[in-house]
Amino acid sequence: MSFAPGFDSDPASSPVPAQPLQYDELSVRLDIVGNCGGLNPRYILGELSPVPPNQITIGHGTSGTVLEAGLKCHLEPGTKVAIYLITPCRRCACCKERQYSKCIGKNLHKPHTPGSVITILRALVVPLPSPLTLDEGALIQVLALAVKIVNTADPKPGQSFVVLGVSCIGILCCLLARARGVRQIMVVDRDESLLDVARRFVRFSGTRPDETVAAITCVVPEGVDALEGAAALVQAFGREPDICVNATGEYGLMNVAYKAVKAGGVYVHAGVRESDVSWDVLEMWRDDVKIHGGVGCEDLNYEEAVKMVMYGEVSLREFCHQG
Repeated sequence: MSFAPGFDSDPASSPVPAQPLQYDELSVRLDIVGNCGGLNPRYILGELSPVPPNQITIGHGTSGTVLEAGLKCHLEPGTKVAIYLITPCRRCACCKERQYSKCIGKNLHKPHTPGSVITILRALVVPLPSPLTLDEGALIQVLALAVKIVNTADPKPGQSFVVLGVSCIGILCCLLARARGVRQIMVVDRDESLLDVARRFVRFSGTRPDETVAAITCVVPEGVDALEGAAALVQAFGREPDICVNATGEYGLMNVAYKAVKAGGVYVHAGVRESDVSWDVLEMWRDDVKIHGGVGCEDLNYEEAVKMVMYGEVSLREFCHQG
């Protein structure tokens, strides 16, 4: 999380004159700013991007406090909020259907975008109920994306669920699948040390002693042929998985995933790393594998994510570290 100690975030003392708020706008102080969800395991391992000098930056996962609200926002100053990842145009057909992630004119909040106090539309924040902390609020965007991915995969009790890649997204997908009643879960990665992180979260995080959750891990080394990697995955799991989620976007693991998933199964490509890839479409067509992409979450996913944390279905506290 990036911050600048001593940086004056009072809009009254800002050298830029504050513009009057519209009826549907909020003035929000950025309190907690996260890196990209894929960097959270690196944070656990002690690696972080450098803090930008003399400024706060808005990142992928951000939470803040309302300083001032427009007439029709119905939020009081001091309300804690989680901030959406994107700013949509709100004019296109997708925006009118509240599918903001599909807006062709959207702007993406990314690291190193300056700002300590921002003006934002009320529709682009979700209030955090009092038990939730600002640290958890900064992870709501990550959880909302995991909610979108798991809703797309739609796992059922009795099905098997494989996630490739130990990212924050990957771990949360496992926890959400477990909350849906899935009891056969596997995490695959290139690095054994990252699998140790997955074991700690997936097997023990919030698991009652009377629950039976088969949390299995598997290492697919770099350079291994996709067929060999898929065979190793199936052998370690004991069956062909019903659902594979690629939370890395890596080309090699993508091929491993779609060759391992059972006929009639589901493959969700959730990570983005390489734009030009090739795969055997004929094989996937012949096996009737359903392919989905899942990188953008909607406002309803944010609301569902907050409710899941409130009801105790998923805990984010284990992901919050004070460095």
